Amino acid sequence: MNRLITLLIVFQLSTLLGNGLKVGFDTIGKHKATDMELDDYSLGNMNNDAENGFSIAFQSMPNFNEKLSFGFGVEYMIGRSTEDFEGDFYFENLFLIIYQTISPEEPLFFSGRIGYGSFEADDKYKGDGLANLKGGLYYGYGGGYKIDDKISVEAVYTHNYGKYDSYILFVGDSKYDLEYTRLNISLIYTY
Repeated sequence: MNRLITLLIVFQLSTLLGNGLKVGFDTIGKHKATDMELDDYSLGNMNNDAENGFSIAFQSMPNFNEKLSFGFGVEYMIGRSTEDFEGDFYFENLFLIIYQTISPEEPLFFSGRIGYGSFEADDKYKGDGLANLKGGLYYGYGGGYKIDDKISVEAVYTHNYGKYDSYILFVGDSKYDLEYTRLNISLIYTY
C-alpha cells in the first residue's frame, strides 16, 4: 500500500512538471554478496548472475532548450531471483537526475543519477529468521535518444547497495553487504 501511495504522489508531481513514464528491461544483472558471515565466521563473497527483470519509473525528462537540466525520479523493480539464493529481491529507488544535451536540434542526451534505493525481498529470500534489509546508495549513468516529442529510448547502467542481516534461532546471525548492478534499457513516454 505504501508503494502505491508513493507512486501516485510521484505520478502527480511528475504530471505537473510534464515528465515521463518509463518501462524498462533489466539485463546483465549481477548480485554481489560481500563480507558474508554466519555467527562471526567469514564465508567470503558470492558473485552471481541475476535473472532479467522489468522495472517501471516516473522521471523528469531533459529540457532540450538547455544544455544542462535537472530532474528527479522514482523507480520500482519487479522481483528477480539469482543463483544460490532462494526467492526474489528488488530495490525501490528515489533519485535526482542531471541531463546533458548537445543542442535543441540534436535529440541525443546523456544522464547521471544519484539517490537512495530501498532493499526489499520476498519471504523466501529473507529466509527462516528475523531478517532486516537496509537500503543504500543508488547511482547510474547512461544516455538516450528522443525519437519524437512523446517517445524516447534510454540505456542506463545502475548500481544499488544494501545490507542483509538475519538472526536464525539456534544457528546465529547471518549477514552480508549487497551490490546489485544492471543495464536498464527503457522506453519512455512523455506526457
